[in-house]
Amino acid sequence: MNRSDRQQGARYALRIVMWVLSEWNWALDWAPDLEYALWTAVIDGAPVKDYPLVGNVEVLALRLLALEAGGWFWMPAGENDEEQFLEADDWQDKYVSWLRGQASEAGAAYVNQE
Repeated sequence: MNRSDRQQGARYALRIVMWVLSEWNWALDWAPDLEYALWTAVIDGAPVKDYPLVGNVEVLALRLLALEAGGWFWMPAGENDEEQFLEADDWQDKYVSWLRGQASEAGAAYVNQE
C-alpha cells in the first residue's frame, strides 16, 4: 500500500469516525460546529466537554487519522450538506478564523450584559 492509498483510507476513516461520534452524541449526522469541537479536543488532547461519548481513545484516534489524512473535514454553512476535506494548512486557517469569531461573540455577549 502506497502513501496515497493510506492517505485516502485515513480520510475515509476520519470522515466516518467524525460522523459516528456526532450520531452517538447528538443523533445528528453532523452536529453544529462538530469539526471545531473535535479539533479542539485533538489539540488539547482531552475529551470534548459537550460530547460525553468522546473520550481519550476517540481523541487519540482522531489525532492519528488527521495526521495520516493530512487534514480535517468541515461542513460548509448553508451549502450542500456535504462534508468537505481541507488540507492541514487550510483547515488551520479556518479553525483560527472560527476561534476569532468565538472570541468576538463572547466579547459582545459580555458587553451586552453590562
